[in-house]
Amino acid sequence: MKNRKLIKILGIAGGGIAATLLIPILLYFGVWGFIWLCAVTIPDPPPPAVEQGEFPFKLVYEIDGERKEIEDTLVIEFEDSKGDFEVGDIYYWKRYFKNDIFNDETYEIVLAEEEDYRVWFELGSSEYYMGIDDPLDKYGTQPGEIGVYPETLPINDETLLEYYGIKIIEKYVSPPIEAPSK
Repeated sequence: MKNRKLIKILGIAGGGIAATLLIPILLYFGVWGFIWLCAVTIPDPPPPAVEQGEFPFKLVYEIDGERKEIEDTLVIEFEDSKGDFEVGDIYYWKRYFKNDIFNDETYEIVLAEEEDYRVWFELGSSEYYMGIDDPLDKYGTQPGEIGVYPETLPINDETLLEYYGIKIIEKYVSPPIEAPSK
């Protein structure tokens, strides 16, 4: 009789310990499973109303007394879109230069670069040109502005000339298209 009572007490205690260990594990996997399920069931956004655009730009500047001119057209083509529950709709674009003067898919054209700084002409994001808000765009410079690394803010023409020997003569960046998403 005593053994049955002991076995019953040990069974209840063992069940309590097992439940104490099992419940947090089930909650952990349950919460992450729910988050994963939500993430994979988010629908992809529709493609944009305009899926391709051409955006001319021009920059004329002098660096150390030498005049340089950059003129081309940035071509942007829609590739894909994904829904993301953390940042919203994400669009993927193919970017290239019409005249192929740059073999670069960045948003900037480097004007001068040394070991401790880099000066660039900001072209802007694909979303900017295509008239779509970019949830991932966190940079301080805007299209057509001159940026200097390690600074994060745009730089004015006087400072650019005084510290980096670059004089901006002319700059132009196409405005974004005005087309709502589908």
